[in-house]
This record gives sequence, C-alpha cells and structure tokens, in this order.
Amino acid sequence: MSVASWLLLAAFFVTPGDEFTIHEGQIVARLSLVIPDEGAGASRARVRVFVEVSGPENLQVEGPRLEDALAAWQVRRLASSWRSEDGQTVIGVSFTLEQVKPGVVALPGVVLRARETTSAPWHDLSWPDLLNEAHDVPPIDPMDPQPTSPGPPRLGVVALIVAVALAVLFVARAIARGRRPRPVPLHVRALETVRQIEQAPTEALARLDQVVRAFLDERFGLNTLRQTAREMAASCSMLPEEVRQAVSELSAQAELEKFAGVAADEAQIRRAIELARRVIESRAALPVGQEEGGKENGRTASGG
Repeated sequence: MSVASWLLLAAFFVTPGDEFTIHEGQIVARLSLVIPDEGAGASRARVRVFVEVSGPENLQVEGPRLEDALAAWQVRRLASSWRSEDGQTVIGVSFTLEQVKPGVVALPGVVLRARETTSAPWHDLSWPDLLNEAHDVPPIDPMDPQPTSPGPPRLGVVALIVAVALAVLFVARAIARGRRPRPVPLHVRALETVRQIEQAPTEALARLDQVVRAFLDERFGLNTLRQTAREMAASCSMLPEEVRQAVSELSAQAELEKFAGVAADEAQIRRAIELARRVIESRAALPVGQEEGGKENGRTASGG
C-alpha cells in the first residue's frame, strides 16, 4: 500500500470530517485538508492544507510552524491572502506538506499564531493531530428495526474478529501517541546548533552558513543548500531587507573562506555567529499576509 493510500485510509477510519475549527477570543480559524491520490514520490505522501482565519480589523497571523519531531515533512508552495468581509478581516493561508523521509510517517502538527490587534496577546492555533481530530457530525436518524438476517452465523464471528482487531489497533495508536516525544520547534533546534558551533568554532563559517540555509529551507520551503551566495539571495527575495543583508553577508564570508582559503579570525567568527542568530531569531515567526511593509493581498512565498 502506498503512503498516499495509507493517509486516505487513515482519514476514512479516524476522522469523520475534513474541516477543523478553533475559536480563540474574537478569532475563528478553520483548517481543511486535501489528500491527493498521488504522493510526492516513491513512498512519500503529499497533503494540501488550507487555513482561513477571521477576526477584527487589525487581525494578525503568523506561521505556519510544523510540530515534526522526525523532520519528516516540509512546507512547500506557501501562499497567503487577505480580504475584508462584513467588517471582519479574513486571512487565508495555504501550503503543501510534502513527506521528505520515505515510509509510513504520521502527519505533523500544524501551529499558527494570531491576535486581534498589535497590542493584544498572541493565541496559539494548534492542530496537533490532523488525522485524529474530533468533529461535529449530524445526529443519526433512527430507523425501523430490520428483520433478522438469514445469513450463516459465522458472519457474526467474522464481524466480531474485525471489531476486536480495530479496537486493538486504536489502543496501540493511543499508547504510541502517548509516548511520542514532544517536538522541538525548528528555530530552537537551529539556535542550539549555533550555540554548539560557538563553543567549538572549527570551520565555523561554513557550518553557520549551512545551519542558516537548512533553517530557511525548512521554514519557507526553499532549496538553498546547493546554491551560490548570489542564487541564495535571489531565493530569499521575499524576506525583509535587513534579513537578506544578514544572509548575504554570512554566505559571502563562507564562500571567501572556502574558495579563497582566507581563514576567519576571532572577530569574523563572532560576527558570523551574530548574523546567524539574527536571521533565525527574526524569522522564528514570520507574519503571514501582513509583512513589515504593510498589509498585502495574495502575497505568496514559494520554494523548492
């Protein structure tokens, strides 16, 4: 069975619907999934996610962020939109989850942050288990009793065996889910790697450049690990100017050390560590649909 088929089967047995709604204060967030028949490749699945967040006029939204302890999924084709509807601000976010590690891997949790105004506290909008959310479903209409089936009694035995097998499967899933380690956010992992490089700064520039590239690739669905500094700058065109400058300066220093053989001194290493931290910390939660330049309609960031 393909991974895409497994996801379709899991969605059929575990979820009674395909739309998840969260209410936080004046904010309403609705998430829906589309699982295509074809995956991202051999033994790799692809899922399209749509989130619509509505709230007051000054609504702000940040994310998405994946809670993926195994780093088995990446965000691709991220897009966002903004519109005003009946006195409410509606921000739409859509993206594709593509499996990057083969095999049967559970879908990651998805987290967005939102707040009613620039001075209001942030709310975490979290869908931790996309294929095991509870949904409201219409009540079952009562029916008249049906006559006893004349079929052979062994069909009842088969039905009992199937019911027991499904119960064992659900219990096993619950136990495995309870033992699942809490995922560590991407920016926390990246900053911890920067701290380790600071303590052992051998080949620090090249390692810091790789950490920043890997962070941007996973955070925004880019593909910078095999790009030159100039190609990387073009891929990061959707980032704010100060972040692009920090990325370009760090990549240029790493290329100078790698190709010109110019060893970095202590001051240059400290500067590179500062640049790496600046990029990671500033992009830990990128506003979606409301960039630093103001509200934009249909702003899209694509990668890889």
